[in-house]
Amino acid sequence: MKKCIVFISMNTKKEGAEKSLISLQKYLINSKNIKTITIIPENGKIEELLKENNIEYMICNFRNCINLNKGKQYIKGNLKKIYNQIQAKKLAKKLKKYNIQIVHTNTLTTDFGYYLAKELNAKHIWHIRELAKKQFNFDFELGNDYIIKCVNQSSKIICNSESVKEYYSNYFDKSKIICVYNGVSTAESGKEDWNNPKFKMVLAGRLSSEKCQMLAIKACKILKESNYNNFILDLYGDGIDKDILEKNIIDLNLEKYIKLKGFSDNVPFKNYHLGLMCSSNEAFGRVTVEYMMNSLPVIGANSFGTKEIIKDNISGYLFNVDDAKDLADKIMIFYNNRKLCQKMGKEGRKIALRNFSENSYCENIYKIYQKIFLEE
Repeated sequence: MKKCIVFISMNTKKEGAEKSLISLQKYLINSKNIKTITIIPENGKIEELLKENNIEYMICNFRNCINLNKGKQYIKGNLKKIYNQIQAKKLAKKLKKYNIQIVHTNTLTTDFGYYLAKELNAKHIWHIRELAKKQFNFDFELGNDYIIKCVNQSSKIICNSESVKEYYSNYFDKSKIICVYNGVSTAESGKEDWNNPKFKMVLAGRLSSEKCQMLAIKACKILKESNYNNFILDLYGDGIDKDILEKNIIDLNLEKYIKLKGFSDNVPFKNYHLGLMCSSNEAFGRVTVEYMMNSLPVIGANSFGTKEIIKDNISGYLFNVDDAKDLADKIMIFYNNRKLCQKMGKEGRKIALRNFSENSYCENIYKIYQKIFLEE
């Protein structure tokens, strides 16, 4: 019987983690003849990706195991745990007909996959793509000791950057943790005219405080006050901070320079000269690699995953965390030198192709699966 891997996705959007999940399943199905099934907790945008790529999925109403900065909540946490255990038993009965050898949970924010793997007598992989407390202010409702115990019973713990691996190495079994960088499609490298008089910047990502769009807005204010007036910054994405960002753009009289473009599945990166990554706690930064794949130089915060991707003074620049003035100064360098933009953009694409290709990501994950298969 064909091997089967079950993937657990807590998030039902179409963000970086979900795109990485889909690309991996396409590889397994088409290149390795492995059946995959994705389990999601509710309807959502991810269904569009799953259907487009002919990936089988099921909806099972499981719960997360975290809250937003509320600390331990044992009663609520235990109710969620029991609920997930019941849902795992029910789902396992439906899945018993498949040859499921691995359950792969795509986030640290739910324990459902852990319990499902137990019910199926399958190996469990925990894929950590977030700096839970530091990045999102998540607290585990049953406490850190509970999640540490669950994670350490997994066969492997995959982190999407060395920074994430280091962040969790004090909590989880070091012998089980491995770093596998996310992969990004090798987009076309064609660019519009580098000498276009309008200097065009792009910042793509969820509109929320952890993505630090406000820092980019402050940097634009500095550019304007320094008589750097022939630029535009397009913000792609949607989220809870949309109205706040829009108000700040208006209050700072930057409507001419900064545009909220909304969410897009296909941001036209090739139409820009420079990509920005302002988040100070980025676990990896898929969009940073997308910039580079499209031959954009990148300016990013000198922290966590971003500093692993951007090669300072080669493919772009790293700026001091939360420092709008330093960010503006780095932008000015590119504003004044389009040849440097082009040079660093080309170098960035070479680095991205070498280190962050979709194929490399999939092959590295598959090697982990192979070792688990051999243990059977």
